[in-house]
Amino acid sequence: LAGRWSDAAAPGLAAFLADAQTRVKGYADDRTAAAVWEA
Repeated sequence: LAGRWSDAAAPGLAAFLADAQTRVKGYADDRTAAAVWEA
């Protein structure tokens, strides 16, 4: 993720969700990602 998210601009929503792999089937598959980009 560091390589893909290291640009000055934040990734688009689709790219962010694809990288975080947010397809979950239940609470056990939950994944959390936090990222901060300067505005």
